[in-house]
Amino acid sequence: MLRKLAGAGAATLVSAAAMAPASALAADGETTFRVEVTNVTKQTGTKVETPQGPMPIPLSPGAFAVYSGQDNPAFTVGAEATQPLGGEGLENIAEDGFPMQLAQQFKDAPMVSDSGTFADPQGPKKALEPGMSTSFTVTASPGEKLTLATMFVPSNDAFYGPADGIELFDSGGNPVSADVTSAIATYDAGTEVNEPFFGPATKPMQPQPDFGTAEDSVVLPVAEIEGQPQVYPEVGQVIRVAIAPAPAGGVAAGAGGAAEDDTVSTVAGIAALGGAALLAGIGVTRRRTATR
Repeated sequence: MLRKLAGAGAATLVSAAAMAPASALAADGETTFRVEVTNVTKQTGTKVETPQGPMPIPLSPGAFAVYSGQDNPAFTVGAEATQPLGGEGLENIAEDGFPMQLAQQFKDAPMVSDSGTFADPQGPKKALEPGMSTSFTVTASPGEKLTLATMFVPSNDAFYGPADGIELFDSGGNPVSADVTSAIATYDAGTEVNEPFFGPATKPMQPQPDFGTAEDSVVLPVAEIEGQPQVYPEVGQVIRVAIAPAPAGGVAAGAGGAAEDDTVSTVAGIAALGGAALLAGIGVTRRRTATR
């Protein structure tokens, strides 16, 4: 269902109404989409330079939401990380790679119709290491968008996300099939003072969560952070996000397999990275039911 597009991070939106399985399209336009998130650093050879030499780039478990309206419920560029929903969900992902609180905030938000978490599907729900890919499903109606957030590891509080959301339908209300990586950017959450990659308070080097020095700042693209002690790679060299109408029968629900309405399940996994542990606590939260 996904079309191969020329160039990393290309964002050519392809109307998928004619290609989608009939069962994926309801009469009212409600559509189930498969969303695929891939750590492409193995393919691109991208690493970060540290005093210890080039090091790999994992991606943390993430949270996602389908929403309506103008306000992205995950974050607002130029505002504190607690906006627009309040709480520390984004901070927990950006600093420590824990998606559960943001997923819960999504679940409770009135503009959100579907939400959950995603991670490596090969259990025990680890982070996405180089070359790994995971997929989850969302159900959306025309006019709704997708948002997500996943931590850039190693960092103090950097994450990937789409500031303006990801379009799931074209202007005619048809579901799209596309590589949507160009909607994603690298952001600094403004919650922790930045260090060079693999500094003592970065994930995964920190001895415990929420270890670094607090920073009273706002969410900004990493390129706009003055005094940034490192240079981040291009987005398309690290992550790829693609969407397409899902096949008949549905797909796994985020990180936890089948998920029932309004339930939360929790699992934990540890991914080794250079001798340090990347702890990934994961909760699956969904309003709409999806089955494996």
